Amino acid sequence: MSRFSNSGRGFHLTFDNNWTVSVQFSGGHYCDNKEEHWNFAQKQIAKGDSVRSSNAEIAVWSNRISDSDLIWLEGDTVRGWTSANEVAQVIHKVSTAKSTLTSKQMTKRLSIIWK
Repeated sequence: MSRFSNSGRGFHLTFDNNWTVSVQFSGGHYCDNKEEHWNFAQKQIAKGDSVRSSNAEIAVWSNRISDSDLIWLEGDTVRGWTSANEVAQVIHKVSTAKSTLTSKQMTKRLSIIWK
């Protein structure tokens, strides 16, 4: 079942194929707001402001118990300073992937985005 979730610092998208994309762009994440404190988003919202960033930290994982490791994205399990266009490409590649893909296969599928 697909769903949206909001962590207060970004969001997660879980797709029908049991893969999840995490997009985080608040304090402490590898993005424009990295030097802000972890409660940066809560402070912004309390002031009536939103959290903005020109880039984000992303992660991808499978929700299958047998294969729930984070995907390697350019040598790490998170990729920082990812542009909005790159995030859109990741979301498309993950959302259209077969549910039977292994973590290794997903890593390969996503690696072409940054070549």
